[in-house]
Amino acid sequence: MKRVLTLLVAGLLFISVPCAAAPSAWADKEVEAAIKLGIVPEHLQSDYQTPITREEFCEIAMSIWSKLTKQTAPEAENVFTDTENQAVIAAKSLGIVKGVSETEFAPQNPITRQEISVMLKNTLAVARPKVAFSEENPNTFPDEGLIADWAMNAVQNMHLFAVMLGDEMGNINPLGNTTREQAILLGYRLIMTQAITTQEYIEKNFMPLNSNTQENMYGGAFVGCTADRAQFYVGSDGIYQLGKEEPVVKGKAHTLVVFKEAIYFIGEDGGIYMMNRADNTVTKMVNDKTDSYSAYNGYFYYRNLSDGGKIYRLKLETMTTEAVTDRAGELPVISGEGVFFSDGAAIYKLNDDGTSTRVFEGANKNLCVKDKKLYFLSVNGLICKADLNGANYSVVSRKVLKNFHITRECYIGLSDDGGVYKIDFDGKYAIKLDGGTYQGTVTYDDYVFARDAEGNIYKFSNNGTEKAKIN
Repeated sequence: MKRVLTLLVAGLLFISVPCAAAPSAWADKEVEAAIKLGIVPEHLQSDYQTPITREEFCEIAMSIWSKLTKQTAPEAENVFTDTENQAVIAAKSLGIVKGVSETEFAPQNPITRQEISVMLKNTLAVARPKVAFSEENPNTFPDEGLIADWAMNAVQNMHLFAVMLGDEMGNINPLGNTTREQAILLGYRLIMTQAITTQEYIEKNFMPLNSNTQENMYGGAFVGCTADRAQFYVGSDGIYQLGKEEPVVKGKAHTLVVFKEAIYFIGEDGGIYMMNRADNTVTKMVNDKTDSYSAYNGYFYYRNLSDGGKIYRLKLETMTTEAVTDRAGELPVISGEGVFFSDGAAIYKLNDDGTSTRVFEGANKNLCVKDKKLYFLSVNGLICKADLNGANYSVVSRKVLKNFHITRECYIGLSDDGGVYKIDFDGKYAIKLDGGTYQGTVTYDDYVFARDAEGNIYKFSNNGTEKAKIN
């Protein structure tokens, strides 16, 4: 599991260099962040378009190792005759690097992308022994025949970790060399995979976290988690707590939410129910037939199938219901920027007085809101985004999806063929997480729960390296 990464690095300032030696525009922010983090030796903070050598990248790797372990590089005997570099000597003693022979390291050779992958994987393995690495990779690369046997697993794992990415055609280019700025970005991506997780933050600050975000609810969530890590899932004949044989709620159910001492779900008759975990009593909250719901600020919002799919809300204080839309549509998205609603043909903002304002015109589904942006799938299944007023529309990712979730680090998308992918917020990659075929997904922190056609539920990490069947 990821551990806390201290990001407050005092006294490290970005060093100005001549324009010709400055980072490229596409690399500038991440290079500056890596320098402030302290993983870029000072003498590598210039000439960013120069190919980086094996020795130079070894220095970056050891800086990452020191940052992750909070230790200084160990002193060791030098077995190489062609370098006195202390980072190389320490890395060899730790098992991070090997030479081109027993006595030669070839320090001035430009390093290849497959060598970088091996060095980064070894650095993480030594610094974080509990990190899991995948033995199998569901992704293929057009040029994988060029990857050496000794580098294959490292390249695959660095791809799963979204560190070593391919080009637009999916080629990894394992024998290609790397510039300083490219190498710095690779090192920065690796160390950021070890940043503090949402769950760890929650535990430190005593805040509850539930798996069922707005986007999870579209698929009728089948897994619910609590802040104390209790996990519940929907089986064929009821709701179960992970690790226990008898159901805590008997009967068919779906769209599961677990919050504090209550379990909320939709029963077989389409009504919304609540079970009190303290005494196991079950109360029917909504008699109308529904297929999805969410809760916010004292209200339950739900699609009322008994009234043509219009959106209703239940006021918990009075247990009274009222319609909030005049037409059928998706479950409203409730955010700090307001309440937004899609009827499939347009997106509206719901006003406090019961009226609505159209903010986007165009077919869409699976509406989400993040960082003051609207995110949704186009009619062709592509992730798109626009400002809250509908301006600056653009396609984020060309991967065709059935639905998607927004997580802390990336999108999690379910493709039409049942594959589960993690997709960069800017659409730079679409990495398949698992070789299985699934019908639904739920996300929680850095994990994905996926259910197949037989009802089997699997939990795996968002880098595809941990997988376990939970039912």
